[in-house]
Amino acid sequence: MLKVKTYVAPSNIDNLGLFAGEDIQNGTLIWEFTEGFDKILPMSEFEKLHPVEKEYIWHTSSIHNGKLMLYFDNTTFTNHSYMPNTSNDETGLKGYAIKNIKKNEELTQDYRELIENVPYNFK
Repeated sequence: MLKVKTYVAPSNIDNLGLFAGEDIQNGTLIWEFTEGFDKILPMSEFEKLHPVEKEYIWHTSSIHNGKLMLYFDNTTFTNHSYMPNTSNDETGLKGYAIKNIKKNEELTQDYRELIENVPYNFK
């Protein structure tokens, strides 16, 4: 679950994006997996879903240790950047600002860190 103020707005990167609703200092915890709010879905369960459900989940989740991590807050609007301003720790369960982020600046993450065996290239 997000730990800082954010909002969703049009993005120059991809349609909609997640933006800082406050100044965020380098090193600030911005997101943390919250049991009961976020969900980990085993790939075996994902494979049982309808194709439309699979498509939605694939585009709004990440893969960590062979399991899909589903986000039920605006984290799903975080866009990819090769020069991101956020990053997850080695567990994949906490995300931090990796530089100072100004209010109204888009929060970005390098998706390669979130998705194992990425089958496509990012813009």
